[in-house]
Amino acid sequence: MMKKLWIVSLLFMSIFVCSSIDAQAVTIQSVPYETYTIGPKGRYVLTQTAYEPAGYFNTNYTLNSPEDMYIKDDFVYIADTGNKRILKVDMNGTAVEIVTNLNSPTGIHVDDDHNIYVADKGNRAIYKYDETGLLLNTFTRPTEPIFGIDSPFVPSKVATGPRGVIYVVGEGSTGGLIQLNYAGEFLSFFGTNETQTSWYKKIADAFGVEFAKNVPISPTNVTLDNSGSVFTVSNTTSRQLKKFNISSTVILDETTPDTLTSVVTNDFENIFTLSSEGMIREYDSYGNLIFAFGGIDKGGRVLGLFVNPVDLAVDSNNHIYVLDKGTNQIQILERSEFAAIIHQGLIDFKNGIYSIDQWEEVLRMNSVFALANSSIARALYREMDYRGALAYYLIAYDQGGYSEAFWQIRYDWLQNYLGIALIALLSALVLKKGLKIADHNYKIYEPFRKVETNLSKAKIYRELKLSLSIFR
Repeated sequence: MMKKLWIVSLLFMSIFVCSSIDAQAVTIQSVPYETYTIGPKGRYVLTQTAYEPAGYFNTNYTLNSPEDMYIKDDFVYIADTGNKRILKVDMNGTAVEIVTNLNSPTGIHVDDDHNIYVADKGNRAIYKYDETGLLLNTFTRPTEPIFGIDSPFVPSKVATGPRGVIYVVGEGSTGGLIQLNYAGEFLSFFGTNETQTSWYKKIADAFGVEFAKNVPISPTNVTLDNSGSVFTVSNTTSRQLKKFNISSTVILDETTPDTLTSVVTNDFENIFTLSSEGMIREYDSYGNLIFAFGGIDKGGRVLGLFVNPVDLAVDSNNHIYVLDKGTNQIQILERSEFAAIIHQGLIDFKNGIYSIDQWEEVLRMNSVFALANSSIARALYREMDYRGALAYYLIAYDQGGYSEAFWQIRYDWLQNYLGIALIALLSALVLKKGLKIADHNYKIYEPFRKVETNLSKAKIYRELKLSLSIFR
């Protein structure tokens, strides 16, 4: 009997120990990071949690050094680089190998027709497949003379835009993105970064010392929004995030202290970036920072922190998926109710609905939330309450909005009072002219002139007049 009790006790202890080991493998904290937004004077301030760690996006396949992913119609496409394949995964985690036998797939994109584009850095090619994985086309190094004899073609990321135009991130492509047409013919370089000159180089140039030639840094990732605008991130010292129009003109740029690895937009054109330091930033479509959060896992396997984050994507519910090459897993960050309120306000504004009540609810939760103050200001501006807008723009430290509201107040004042001022000025001029004519004909100022003549004979008057002339 004692022997059986001892065996049962040992069994329970074993189960307890194993359970403890499994529990320590992944530490689950509600939110292991703080969330920031922009407050007064453009400074970072703490705000409510925008996205909460929800767990891992597990599949029936094991990833090996994945480099990229893309979400289309709630299917997750993964460039499983180490396994030389492309996986297509539904929201339940059921995956299929849709493309195999690649060399080093580092970029994945799916267009509106569900064609799959793969950037294979190892083969130096872009592959185009249909949704079943049937190869449709292979795009290799462009042969057009304008591409250049020495221009490298080492595609690492790929995206497509209107009319089937293909945008390729190429390692060492100093001209910017490589732009191809639907048939793979070279069109032009797009979105070239500026050259970066160090102080050493400037001093050397001043003294005529030869240094290696400065060349622009190639972008590291690319995406397009619903309207066809192109976004790039680059490992530059400033303006790491850029938005271009179709003519390759920068219409928005942001500078961050981190090394950005990925950029993506959602259905209402909010912009999300991911850095190698694990920071996720969300901007509205105007480039205003809404949320910043995240961080690096120091070895505790904490949900919400990352080891080597390389890409992010957003699903139809506006949950964020982060691809972590360091753990070979994808983490899901679910949108909070607070973020949902912010998003609904942005969607309503884009649809022409200017709900002040929504943003006042945000301010009740966080009174220094700059975007909420700016949004109320924009709503008041639309209602032509420019003084009210001016007050909220001032709180938000929105210099552009403040300037516009102030100009409108000044313009309204001029419209209201300029006519009266002109009439008064004209009346004064007419009166002055009339009095001058009357004095010439009827000497109406003669009594005043006599008084002045009599006063001028007095010594005190002469001294006072002299004093006034000295001060003048």
